Amino acid sequence: MTTRRILLGTLAIAATAVTLQLSPLSTGSAEACAFCGKYQVIGVESWDVLNVRSGPSASHQKVGALPFNGRNIRLAGDCSGKWCTIKFFGTSAWVNTDFLTPQ
Repeated sequence: MTTRRILLGTLAIAATAVTLQLSPLSTGSAEACAFCGKYQVIGVESWDVLNVRSGPSASHQKVGALPFNGRNIRLAGDCSGKWCTIKFFGTSAWVNTDFLTPQ
């Protein structure tokens, strides 16, 4: 019985690890996620926006913003850490993926 519980616990941990590795935002490359679907903005207050940047950090110039309830966002290029590119009015721009979730 104890061996069975340990085996089931080990399988559950392994399944979680596989799920995390296959997560679109954790692949490290949006190119691999070109067909991963659409994302929406999360974790942004209704009075605030998600800044869109010229590069992969908050220190880069702000080039625009997504509304707190923004939807239908597609990753469009490389990712660097938690920052990924999106198509933003015909150009590539960067967003922090801490604020995106699959729709």
